[in-house]
This record gives sequence, C-alpha cells and structure tokens, in this order.
Amino acid sequence: MTRYEIEEHDGGWTVVDHITRLPASGAALTSRSRLEAQALADYRNGMAKPTAERIKPRLEKIRLLWKAVLGTNR
Repeated sequence: MTRYEIEEHDGGWTVVDHITRLPASGAALTSRSRLEAQALADYRNGMAKPTAERIKPRLEKIRLLWKAVLGTNR
C-alpha cells in the first residue's frame, strides 16, 4: 500500500499521508489539479521516474536532430 494518497477538498486536490490522515508536509490544502496532486503523491511514494530517466530520451532526440542539422560527416 502506498503511504501518500490524494483526496478532493473543496474543488481542489491535496496529498494526504495515509498513516496520519493529515495533509502531507509541504502539501497544504491548495487548489491543485488532480494531475498535480497525483504527480506529487507518486513522487513522495518513490514511484516517479528519476530525473536522469526522464531527461535521457529528450537528450537523445536533441542529439539526433543536431546530427541531422550538422550532417552525418561530423
């Protein structure tokens, strides 16, 4: 079971600590979208991809495009 979950409060979403049933520290009640709250909960639960894994595909695309711009001789 995950420790952090999301709950809807007054038209906004918040991240709640499943153990204490209180808003997670640094995640006070705000008008976050569901997607923002879920991303924060996933990050807190350790389910979000590390930064290097998110950036690697983007860098590879940039390298390929740069090679195409400069030509394959370089």
